[in-house]
Amino acid sequence: MNKVSPANNSLSGVRALTRTAGALLLGAITLAAPISASALEKVSFRTNWFPQAEHGGWYQAATDGTYEKYGLEVDQQPGGPQVNNLQLLLAGRADFVVLHSSGQILKAIEEGSVNNEVTIELAPGVELTSVVTKASCERLGLKVGDSAYALIKASSVMLGVDE
Repeated sequence: MNKVSPANNSLSGVRALTRTAGALLLGAITLAAPISASALEKVSFRTNWFPQAEHGGWYQAATDGTYEKYGLEVDQQPGGPQVNNLQLLLAGRADFVVLHSSGQILKAIEEGSVNNEVTIELAPGVELTSVVTKASCERLGLKVGDSAYALIKASSVMLGVDE
């Protein structure tokens, strides 16, 4: 018959307590650790030209940690005369692009009861159609024939106009 002496029983309790405390400490360290860089969503962004003042906000966000604060790892690349951002976007080689505002004309607005269907001509024969709330169309002052631009990310499109 095996007997457990009070000394052995006490040692088992200390071991169990040590294991429990160790597991709790490991859990606390894991929860307190900052999110690793691998947890950031990787996206690519292409500007419409070489770096210039109008792109300053995007470059500032890259240097001051704004992108990381919102969980993004952004690969920013400049455009230029030999870079076709629309082709890069359509081919899946860029997640976000800035398109040149010249030649992008608001071609049609089909009004609905709550939303409007807005069509922009990006290039000859290349149109982009998006559903935009009526309130947003009014706030932006969208009118057929005006120049406009689109910010595109996957299935989302945001429309804007120069003021």
